[in-house]
Amino acid sequence: MAIPLAIPIIAAAAGAVSNAASNANSANANYNSVSNALKTLQGTEGYADELLNTGTTNLNALKELTDTLYGDAGTAAQNLQTSLSNLNSLSPYEASSFSYDKSIEDFYDPAFQLSQNMANDAINQSQALGGNLFSSSTADKLLSQNQVLATQMYNDARDAMQADKSLEANIWQGNESAKQAAANSALNLAGQQLSAAQNQVNGIANNYNSYYTGLNDLNSAYYQNKSDYAQALATLQAQQGEKKNSLLSALTLGIFG
Repeated sequence: MAIPLAIPIIAAAAGAVSNAASNANSANANYNSVSNALKTLQGTEGYADELLNTGTTNLNALKELTDTLYGDAGTAAQNLQTSLSNLNSLSPYEASSFSYDKSIEDFYDPAFQLSQNMANDAINQSQALGGNLFSSSTADKLLSQNQVLATQMYNDARDAMQADKSLEANIWQGNESAKQAAANSALNLAGQQLSAAQNQVNGIANNYNSYYTGLNDLNSAYYQNKSDYAQALATLQAQQGEKKNSLLSALTLGIFG
């Protein structure tokens, strides 16, 4: 008669064992899940250091490139100041006015008086041979001859002066053009040197700004990554402890429950 009563008891015990096993399996799965997550997190422990090292290497390369391209910052600043001073020391060229101080007398032929005297002597001799040396015709011929010679001398001197003035004007214009070109060239060169010096300073300033900003960002990201890692590690370790306790409880109930 006792056997029928044992059947329900056995069935209940079997059910309890089954539930305990199920709970233990679930607790074990939860523990393993947290443990795996913890292992994955621990595998990234050096990630922040790698990012910092790689970023620092890249930024140092930028700094070295800046030094290679633009040189020393102090020298660049001095170049800029020198270039600015050079440009300020120059001014646009102011052309002079053409002047000519010679007169027509400067171009009279020195041999004119000799030619005049020879012409007069020829007339006097001719008139003397004819017995008309002191006649009015002699005076008229001398006057006429002197007028012709004077007109010729004036025309020759005028033409010579005009040619000389034109020559000097051309020389003056050529000199003025050369001086103007030289002044423009000096201004252009000084402007180019100033622009190059300004670009040098700007390049150094921009790259160094990128360098120090990058270092600051890297350090901020590094400490943030370290903080995030520490928080995540603490959270998962706490969860792992909880899941371990749950697993031990489940196993204990399964064995002694």
